[in-house]
Parts: sequence; structure tokens; C-alpha cells
Amino acid sequence: MSAFAQDIAGNIGPADIIVVRFINPTNDNFSDAIELTGIAGTVTAVNERATREPGEPLHAGNEGGHSIWYKFRAPVNGLLFLTATNSDFDTLLAVYLGDSVTNLTPVASNDDAFPGSGFSQLSTAVASNTIYYIAVDGYGGDYGNVQLQYVFTTTEKYYSLSVDPPLGGSVNPPAGLYLAGSTLYLTAAPSRDFEFSGWSGSFNASANPLTVVMNQNYALSAHFLLKSYTDGFESGGLTSLAWTSSGSAPWRVQSGVVSAGRLAARSGPVGDNQQSSLILATNLLSGTGSFDFRVSSEAGWDVLEFRLNGVPLGRWSGEVGWATFLFHVPQGLNTLEWRYTKDANFSAGLDAAFIDNVYLPLPDSSIAARLSILSLPDGEKRVQVQGLSGRRYVIQGSTNLAGWVSVSTNVSDSGTIQWTDSQGANYPSRFYRAIAP
Repeated sequence: MSAFAQDIAGNIGPADIIVVRFINPTNDNFSDAIELTGIAGTVTAVNERATREPGEPLHAGNEGGHSIWYKFRAPVNGLLFLTATNSDFDTLLAVYLGDSVTNLTPVASNDDAFPGSGFSQLSTAVASNTIYYIAVDGYGGDYGNVQLQYVFTTTEKYYSLSVDPPLGGSVNPPAGLYLAGSTLYLTAAPSRDFEFSGWSGSFNASANPLTVVMNQNYALSAHFLLKSYTDGFESGGLTSLAWTSSGSAPWRVQSGVVSAGRLAARSGPVGDNQQSSLILATNLLSGTGSFDFRVSSEAGWDVLEFRLNGVPLGRWSGEVGWATFLFHVPQGLNTLEWRYTKDANFSAGLDAAFIDNVYLPLPDSSIAARLSILSLPDGEKRVQVQGLSGRRYVIQGSTNLAGWVSVSTNVSDSGTIQWTDSQGANYPSRFYRAIAP
């Protein structure tokens, strides 16, 4: 390392005074423990300037004095293996449960992996979703370069539940690992203006909630259908929303080719190397958008492209029958564009693109939230609130409709919230309501 001085004119010369300041490890204190992520890995540190906090226990029964802290959350029940074998000093390892450095319960500790080894190593059982704190220290105040390796392995059998991120709703409980033999009650919660239509994947079903016994890996998709549309073009023009057109010819509303109802929008009549765009710029809530489309064009060359905020999300060409396209919409100002583009020559089919039955999550604070109760097979009650995305809802419970107690507060990106009342079976009857503070 070298140091030099430089003046405002850029002249460089030797420094008169050099001050070197060493920074303490960021995880010197228990409260600043660094989380070990994933199920295996290696972390490195230098514990020379680490200290022992007041009230800190003796790790592995030794006075130490240069401890640093890590923490690990077990994803499921299993074993956590720790080793400091590649550290360059005599280490100490200890694992604890607790919420402060003065309130720790020892779980496991080790001075030497074997007599004379000079490094620490241990393996301990850990419980699902529990945070364990790990101290690394030096024997008799020793310090140096720390290298801590960790490996988590499960001691029980688990199966995976994979759920495709649904458009038009949500699924509870979420995808993840679940204990073999456990029973899940999957609930499909439709967003506002959608309804649940069924499950597909590992099996097809229409039940909601759906009972799944985790005796294998499952991959499922929840499907939702629209109940209403924002603009079906039944007004006879592009007037229901702030539609604009650009390109060589504007889009128009016509009755010859429709998905449903009497009317649909059609791209303008354009020639070679021309395009026709239908554009909508508007504020939207976070949620799901949808539209029906059809294309009749020269396959591979004349194309309908859908863009959201300038990003292409869909592209179709040739003879494409009526289909529905769903997409995620972020909250805020969004620009949607349907662009029909022709290449340098030739035409085929109707030489046009069509859209119908457009749905967008428009901000409408006047729409009241809907609350429903889903009864699970095990007797528990799952409360479902369908409201506005991004709004906070407080679920309250009562046994007499007079005294209400807040039992859950939630915010959902999709506008749908589900909460399971694990205590519901303890009451002869219980009432629920949702309020938006």
C-alpha cells in the first residue's frame, strides 16, 4: 500500500502524515449478526478488532474475546453442519437460541474438532423456521482470518408444491416444500372482476379449497376467468377509454369480426412498410389486464405486437383465431399499445388485427371490498377479502356483533387477501368484518 498527497493543481508528492484506521467487523455485536443464506455456503471475515460484549457467554467454555456473529433460519427440520477448518487461527464455535446477547440458550459448541486440530467443527439438529445464532471466536483471545463453512441437510422427507404465478388471482398456501404426508388446503382467490375456473397440472380439479396430501411432488396452475370487461367496444367507437391511434391509418370499431357481443376494434388499412397502432395511456392499479385478439395476415411477416410501457409482451402473425391474452400491470401510469405492422410486400388473409373485450384494473375507490368465509375440511375458517390492490385492510372478529377485535392486518398487491382463523373452531359462532382504515 502506498500513500501520496495531491494539491488542487494536481501536483503529487509524498504525504507528511499517514493515518490508518481499522474498521471493526460489521457483525461484532449479536444484534448485527449476518444471515447465512441458502442451505450451504462459505463466509469469510477478520475478527482481529472484534470484541466481547457485556453479558456475552463464554463460547465453548473459553474466555475468547474476539467474537463475531452469524444467524441461520432453518427452512425445515434438519441438521446444520458448521466448520472453521480453513481459518488461520485456533477457533471456537457456538450455536444459541435467544433474542439478545444476555438471553441465550446454548444449543451446541466446539473448541477442537479433534484433539490438537486447532479448528472448530460441529453438527446440530435445527427446527423448522427457527433462527439460530452462531458465534465464531478465538481460543484464549486468538484472532485472524475466519472462514466459516455451513451445510444444511433435512432429516425428514419433504415434497415440493409448485404453483405457477396465476394471473387474475392468487393461491394460498404458496409454493414451497411441505412435510411428506401433510395435508394442504389450497385456496384459489380470484381478484376483483375475476372468478375461479379450475386447476390443472398434476391433476385437473374444480374444488376450491382443494385438498392435497403431500405424498409426491406437485405442479399446479390455478385458472381464473373474467366476469366483466372495461371496454368491449359496444359503444360503437373508441370513446369509452382515452384511446388514441398512430401510424398510417387509425384503428376503427367494426362488426364483421368479433369475439363476443356485436363489435370489436380492427387495425387500420395499411400498405407495405406501414403500421397502425391503437394506444391507451392511463393510470392503473397493480393487477391483471386482459384482452381478446385475432390476427389474419401474411404468416411470419405481417405482425400484431402488444406492448406495455414500450416492452413487447406478445407477438402474433398468420391465421390466429380468437384467443385471450392476460398480463400483469404495475401500479401507476401505463401505456398500452397494439401495433399492426406490415413488411415490404405481399398480403394474406384479412390483412388485419382485431382486439375485443379489454379489461384493465382501473382505479375506482368507490368499489366496496367483498368479504367471504371459506370453510376448510379440518374445521378451520379462511377469511377472504377482495378489494383494491395496495390498500390496507384490517380483519376483525366478534362473537356477538357488538365487540370487535382486530385479528389481522394485510396489504395485497392483487387486492385479494386470505387469512386463516386457527382459533375459529374454539367459538360456538364467530363473525368477521373487514375495514379499510
